[in-house]
Amino acid sequence: MLFRELQRRKAAGEDVEASELEQVFEYQGIDTCAATGLCADRCPVGINTGELVKKLRGPKYKKFRPIAKWTADHFSATTTVARFGLKSGTVASNILGRDRVAKLANGMRKVTKQATPAWLPETPGGAKFDVPEVQNGANTSDKKVVYLLLVPAEI
Repeated sequence: MLFRELQRRKAAGEDVEASELEQVFEYQGIDTCAATGLCADRCPVGINTGELVKKLRGPKYKKFRPIAKWTADHFSATTTVARFGLKSGTVASNILGRDRVAKLANGMRKVTKQATPAWLPETPGGAKFDVPEVQNGANTSDKKVVYLLLVPAEI
């Protein structure tokens, strides 16, 4: 209903780009929707808003497609780098102390305009997990699985 109201206002010539409704819809409707389509099960007329959200997200996140593709194609390297970063935070915390690491990380976030991850004392260290090549007698090397980790920019 919020999307419909925004469309009505746009059609009426109202400026909705900076409106509070637009900001609410951007967060609640676009950014936090799981887009699974399960809401269609509950909707009395069977509207699948998940499909709408996917279409609306397309242009917004188009610039990230090359990154997602590269990450999927180099998933082992990506997890190695992530594991190294997590372990580095743990080592730095043990050597410098949690408060100094938090200050350094927050300073880095300010310099990079929030582009670097937030560091919290609860951030886990990097764990090693090896996936066996053969499961139940079947070779899994021909199967591809992509896990998507969503980390909010602001915590």
